[in-house]
Amino acid sequence: MATISAANVTAITDSISKHIGDLAALVGSNTAIVAGQATTLGKIAALNDASQLYALIDGFQGAVSAESALLANLASYNAILDAMAPAVIAMEKATGGLQAFLTANTIQVAPAYADAHNRAASTRGSVIALTAVGVFGKAIANMGSITLSGAGAGAFTDNAAQAAGYGNAPLSIFNNKGSAGGAATATYTVTYSAWVAGVLTTGLTASAVMPASSANLAAVSLAVSGVDITAITVAGGTAADFVGVSASLVRTPAY
Repeated sequence: MATISAANVTAITDSISKHIGDLAALVGSNTAIVAGQATTLGKIAALNDASQLYALIDGFQGAVSAESALLANLASYNAILDAMAPAVIAMEKATGGLQAFLTANTIQVAPAYADAHNRAASTRGSVIALTAVGVFGKAIANMGSITLSGAGAGAFTDNAAQAAGYGNAPLSIFNNKGSAGGAATATYTVTYSAWVAGVLTTGLTASAVMPASSANLAAVSLAVSGVDITAITVAGGTAADFVGVSASLVRTPAY
């Protein structure tokens, strides 16, 4: 068998990630469907003609039972990951070991694919678990923030970091309240951690300028990627300005 290309591995694993994401969106959202089952069967039960009722009831009850079984299989995220196990096992074989393949080709899979792969590693033992270096990080809305008490001063609040097993994600600062008209431009310096050449490295810094009077949720890239932030300092700005750090996906998986 010819060696599969890195481009094809990326495209196929992204497709599986998209499947997982779309299925995961259905977990816990079946209330209306269950209520609709009763309504549909009720319409048949309300038929005035007994022959029509008996002609339809068995088929529709069978359809409802099949639908209920389908919903049961979507009862949890892990159930979705388990359904993907044959695909990730096949990819493990096709690449001769996905972890080594990712390292050799300096590419990363999406977080959802890594979830399915590592789930198979823990429940079936048929694949080698992926490390964070081979997986790009999840999108995180707020990894930490600073609320200014005045120019050049403010209190830092730590928030979410990438969970274990996920790698770097591009970092940006974002404005969460909108500066007052005429407020001074502020430079924010973020202290962060990142995987560098396979080693988790702490105490890194990056800076970006938030322009005066930036719109609410306006974002400026820090031009770095990381897994956690531990501090934000500021030069300039005005009291009550609120700036946070977010993480975005390296790419959005698609079918």
